[in-house]
Amino acid sequence: MIFQGNASRARRREWRGACLTGALVVAWGFAASADERVDPRPDEPEEEIVDNGDASPNATPTHNPQSMMAPGGPTPAVAAEPTEKSVVVGLRLGYMLPGGQVIQDTDLAQGYAGGIPILLGVGYRLVPALTVGVYAQYGILFLSSDLCPGGASCSGRDIRIGLEAKLHLRPREKTDPWLGLGFGYEWASFAVARGDTNDNSTYSGFEIVNLMAGLDFHTSKDVRLGPFFGMTLGQFSSVTTTTGGRLANGSVENPALHQWFLMGVHGELDL
Repeated sequence: MIFQGNASRARRREWRGACLTGALVVAWGFAASADERVDPRPDEPEEEIVDNGDASPNATPTHNPQSMMAPGGPTPAVAAEPTEKSVVVGLRLGYMLPGGQVIQDTDLAQGYAGGIPILLGVGYRLVPALTVGVYAQYGILFLSSDLCPGGASCSGRDIRIGLEAKLHLRPREKTDPWLGLGFGYEWASFAVARGDTNDNSTYSGFEIVNLMAGLDFHTSKDVRLGPFFGMTLGQFSSVTTTTGGRLANGSVENPALHQWFLMGVHGELDL
C-alpha cells in the first residue's frame, strides 16, 4: 500500500509544519535572549570599624575582619554546579508533526497526521558544556483519513535510534540554553485492517540530521527540566509491505527528503 490522498489537505499540513518551524525559531530566540547571566561576584560587605575606647586624637580605628564573615552578612546566590564527567540519562515527551515527502510528489502528511514521541537518551558529560551519547525513540503515530478509511482499524509507529551531542551554553547557571546535533536511522510503519484484509508497510532509511534546542532549569544539582524543540531530516531507502499475507521487500523508487517537527518537555538526571 502506498500513500494516497488529497493534495489540498497535504498543503494545509505543510503550512502547519511551516508555522511550527517559525514557532521553534521564535521560542529559541526568546529563550536565548531572556536568560541573563548572574553576576558571580557578590556585593562586598562594609567593614566594621571598632572603637578601641582610646580618646586620644592620634588613636587609629581598627577594622574587624571577622565582622565580614558574620552570619547575618550577605550570601551570594550560587547556581548549581554541573557534575564533572558523569553519566547523563534523559527523557523527552511531546508531539511531532510531519513534513516533506516519502517519495517524490507524495507527502508524508498524506499518511501521518502526527504522533507522540517518547525518547530516551543516555550520554556522558565530557566537560560541563558538552555531552555525547545515544538516543532511541518510540513514536505513536496517528494515521490520516487518507490512509485509514472509515471502518478500518489502523495504527502507526516511528522508531529512531542514533548518536547525538549537546552543547550547553551556560552550564553553571540556573537557566541553561542548549543546542543538540545528531544522526541515526529510522523506521516508520503503519498497519490497516479491514475485515479479513491486513495491510502493513514499513519504510526505513537514514536520519541525515537531527537538530535540537532547549532550555534547562536546574531544579537541583543533578536534575534539569525544561522545554525542547527539534527537527529531523531523513530519507527512506527501503520498504517492506505485507498485503493479504504476501511479503515483499524492495527499494524506494524516487526517494525524497522528509522531516519531523518535534516539541515537548525534556528532563535529565546526572548519575
